[in-house]
Parts: sequence; structure tokens; C-alpha cells
Amino acid sequence: MVDRSHVTYLYPDGRLQALVPFWSVGSAELVAGWTPDGTSVMYWATADGQDPRSVSLDQRFAPELTTAPRIWHGNMLRIFQPHAWYQVLHFFTLTHAFSHWYVDFETPKKPDGHGGWTTCDLELDLIIRADHRAEWKDADELTAALAAGYLSDEVVTTMLPVAQAIHDDPGGFIRELPDWRDFPGIDGLGPLDLPIDAAWRHLVR
Repeated sequence: MVDRSHVTYLYPDGRLQALVPFWSVGSAELVAGWTPDGTSVMYWATADGQDPRSVSLDQRFAPELTTAPRIWHGNMLRIFQPHAWYQVLHFFTLTHAFSHWYVDFETPKKPDGHGGWTTCDLELDLIIRADHRAEWKDADELTAALAAGYLSDEVVTTMLPVAQAIHDDPGGFIRELPDWRDFPGIDGLGPLDLPIDAAWRHLVR
């Protein structure tokens, strides 16, 4: 059975950073979620609604950050085990051809009581190409977030060995994953709206 679900990203202080709906096509042991092109999402933003990446790196984590509605572009399938310090995003072209893996490092996921999951993004990411070449992404943002006191040293110190192990052996990591590269999407599973349940809205402040 395919259900609607979502992942909610919280700022370290508990406010809403982002919310991404998905069609749940996995299981309790391995969450798999399909987010089609055109899905409505919430995404981190500066106080005036801009993308934080429009702000210089040394100021990116200093302003009061909030969240704002956006439209998701591209087809993406995420898989994760709730206890893991990462999600693995699979990016596809608009014709559903597999493009690459994207490992998003974050805190272990918790059920939110409304059919979704909550986590805190830890800024560091890893792109793994189809030929298993790996490259860091946003390492500069992680450094800036630590310098600004946005992220705690304790949490990041726990995550980094996990990230480094994946970076050092991306091929071995990918071979241990279920193979979703041929996932074609499912007819009728079109773009999603934000959850009707307004429970997430109290996190916007």
C-alpha cells in the first residue's frame, strides 16, 4: 500500500527548517519515499524569504533563519533506516533515468506522530556518481555552522566518522544498499501538496 508521508527538518532549536512530502513505497525497516517533480515543499529561508545561500558564508548561519514555501524540481527517491545518521537520495531525470546518489548527513530520524519523520540536517553531504566516484558537498557550510555555534561539536563529532567511512569506500557503501536505480515511479503518484494536517505549522516561528 502506498501512503503519503513526509520528512521534517528542524533547526537545532526545534523550529521548522524544511518539510518534504513523499509517497511512501518502502517498509518500517527501510523507509523509501518518492518525491515527484512539482511537489510543494517548505525550505529554509532568510527572514526576508531569500535562499540562505544568497547570503555570504560567514553570515549564513548568523541571521534569524525561517522557512518558506517552494516547489521541488526533479524526481527524487530517498531511502533511510530511522537509526542512521544519513539518508540516501536517488536523483532521476524527468524521464526517470537514474542520475546519482546524494548522501545527506543528519541526525537519526524520529516519528513525528503524524505519519512522518523528523531530523536535523548537519550540513555535510556526499555526492556519489554512477561510477562510484565520491565528492564532498557543503563542507564549507559545516565549518561555518560550527564556527557560528549553529551546530554542536558533540553532534558533528558523532556524525563525522560515519561520513568519512562512506567517503572512503563509496562503492562498498552503495553495494550494501538495496538497488533502486531502476525505480520508474508509479503511475498516478504525481506531485504532492504540503500535508493537510497543520501540526507542523506550529514549528514555524
